[in-house]
Amino acid sequence: LNKRKEPCIIISSSGMANAGRVKHHLYNNISNPKNTVLIVGYCTPQTPGGKLRAGARELYLFGEKKEVRCDVEIMDSFSAHGDRNEMADFIANQRKSARELFLVHGEIDSQQAFRNFLEEKGFRNISIPTLGQSFTLK
Repeated sequence: LNKRKEPCIIISSSGMANAGRVKHHLYNNISNPKNTVLIVGYCTPQTPGGKLRAGARELYLFGEKKEVRCDVEIMDSFSAHGDRNEMADFIANQRKSARELFLVHGEIDSQQAFRNFLEEKGFRNISIPTLGQSFTLK
């Protein structure tokens, strides 16, 4: 792919552009103003994808500074993550025998806000475990 001269579309994994082949694709293509990088999901700010989302004009890839001369387009509609309403609907449709809900993904502020949201919706027994904390399930 790195040597191709004709137009093509490269679809690559690692949405945050911090691992895998996508780093090579960026390395070989972001300095060409004829190219476009399409970012289709969330990227944490410190990752190459996050930096591109924020409008970075240069990236360090494989220890080398690369000028960003390509177009960068953002399409957030492809995220595989549910929003809080979708997650609440999913939880509401689980077995009624489930007695406890554990929030284990995301930053603590987001977990606490989601717990508050769920409690407002009538959910109870919501825990945010700390690292290494254990529970006895009944």
